[in-house]
Amino acid sequence: MLEAWRRTREIPVHAALKAGIRHDLDTMPGVIESLESACGLIVTYDVRVVQFGRLAECLQNQQPFGRLWRWKAMLYDYMDQNSRDHLQNKQGGCCNKPPARH
Repeated sequence: MLEAWRRTREIPVHAALKAGIRHDLDTMPGVIESLESACGLIVTYDVRVVQFGRLAECLQNQQPFGRLWRWKAMLYDYMDQNSRDHLQNKQGGCCNKPPARH
């Protein structure tokens, strides 16, 4: 079963830096797990605790990325913040109200 608060992203990381970056990510609050893949790391995290922007800051300090990756990181961060806000909102939407009886 997929939880709405759980996100899994693949992050391109240079092979020589995988171990150090993986250790840094595993010690961050909100990161559930990180696994090595052929292209980098696969990170699973809780959007209620940490958003992708914070993960990207951790990575940016260790490995430089290009414009496209920074744009993707901003988009992922926006999506995570939006998901977090929706998960923390306790009110139902306007469309969740039952129809009025006449």
